[in-house]
Amino acid sequence: MFKAFIGKSISGRAFISLAVFLSFVTLAITSVLMFINQHSRSVAMLHTLVGFCLVLIVLWHLRNNFKPFKQYLRPRTGRGESATTNGALPLALFFCGSIIGLSLTGFAPFLALYDWGNQLRANDRGQQVLQLTYLRAEQDPADAQCITITIILRKGPYFI
Repeated sequence: MFKAFIGKSISGRAFISLAVFLSFVTLAITSVLMFINQHSRSVAMLHTLVGFCLVLIVLWHLRNNFKPFKQYLRPRTGRGESATTNGALPLALFFCGSIIGLSLTGFAPFLALYDWGNQLRANDRGQQVLQLTYLRAEQDPADAQCITITIILRKGPYFI
């Protein structure tokens, strides 16, 4: 496949592995830059494009390695009496689910990290961060027939 493109034989496995690694490094660097600095459009665009490319590369990797991937999803590895319980799937689900759930519910340490990043970016622009806290109150009487209107007001260079 690659031989026709560059005239030399290249291992598809090596290409995928190196592409995933280089994409990860690029995402890590642009993530840190976007966290601590007022990011430019070019850094945000690079981060987004490499992220999409990484998704495509991972899907290609998954297609080429689907059989071994299915083994990770099985609760037991091996056969017969030598079978052992595979705890990787429950642990991975718990870890990722916890990160997602705690982020969406506004877990205080995660909010502190997010606010710290906002403070760093605001200091990069020489601005003072004004944090506004609001309470969202919802009242839903059982017999009410109305249209719900939600108004969110955001101000600042980070809310475009």
